[in-house]
Amino acid sequence: MNGKRKVEVIPYDKEWNNEYYKAVKVLSDLFSENFVESHHIGSTAIIGLMAKPVIDILVVVKKIDDVDLKNSDMSHIGYEAKGENGISGRRFFIKGGNNRTHHIHCFQEGNKEIKRHINFRDYMIAHPTEAEKYAELKRKLSEKYTYDISSYVEGKNDYIREIDRKAEEWVDKEYPYMKETKKLFVRIDEKNENIKMNDSDFTSHIRYLNEIAETRFFIGGGFEKQEGGMIIFEANNVNEAKSICDRDPIIFKGIYKYSLLQWKTKIINVD
Repeated sequence: MNGKRKVEVIPYDKEWNNEYYKAVKVLSDLFSENFVESHHIGSTAIIGLMAKPVIDILVVVKKIDDVDLKNSDMSHIGYEAKGENGISGRRFFIKGGNNRTHHIHCFQEGNKEIKRHINFRDYMIAHPTEAEKYAELKRKLSEKYTYDISSYVEGKNDYIREIDRKAEEWVDKEYPYMKETKKLFVRIDEKNENIKMNDSDFTSHIRYLNEIAETRFFIGGGFEKQEGGMIIFEANNVNEAKSICDRDPIIFKGIYKYSLLQWKTKIINVD
C-alpha cells in the first residue's frame, strides 16, 4: 500500500500534550501579533482516549487572511498549506505527509467553529463513557479502512455530528448563567505529566476552591480520579482570577495550568 496514508489508532500517549506545547511555542512566534490563542483539540487532547497519533491544534488569529502571508514560513518548518480544506473560514496546515504528525486549524476570532471544537473536546472529557464509545468506533473503522482515510473519516461523521449536538446542549444546560454574565471564568486544565499530584495536593485543592467566597465551580471528567479534566469557576475580574489561581495548591506547584475566559466569547491569554 505504498503511497497511501495508513489509518492507525493507538492507546493514549501522555507525550501528545507535550508535543502540543512544543508546536504552539513555535506557532505563536511565527504568527506573531496575529496570534490570539491556541487550543489542543481532537482526540489527542482527551486524556485516556485512543487516537490517531496526530496533534490537532486550533489557532485563533485576529485576521484570517493574514495567515496566507505565512504559508512560506510554515513550509520552512514542515507544514503544508491546504487552504480552507472543506471548512469555510479556516486555514488548514498538515505536517508529515502520509506519516502525519500535526494538523493546524486556523480560525479568525468569533468563528463558530472555535466553540464547536472546544465543546466537543470538553464534552468528551466530562463524559468518559461517551469517549469510550468513540474510541471503539475509531478502532473498528481503522481496522476496516486501514488504507482508506476518506472512508474512515466518513464513518465517524454521523457520530461526530451527534456529539456536536449533545455538546452544545450540555454547555447550555450545565452552565446556563455563563451565557449572560460578563464575569470571568477560570478554567483549570492542561495537566503537567512531569509533576505528579498526590492525595494531599488534590484534597488541598478542592478545600481551597470550596473556601473561596462567592465562587461557584464545576468539576469536569477526570479530576475526581486525578487524571486530568477541567474545573471552571467564577471571578469578578482578571486580577481576582489570577490571585485565586496563583494561590491554588496544584497551580502553585505547577501541576496544572489555567486560562481565563468570558464564556462563548474569547479566552484571555494570561501567560
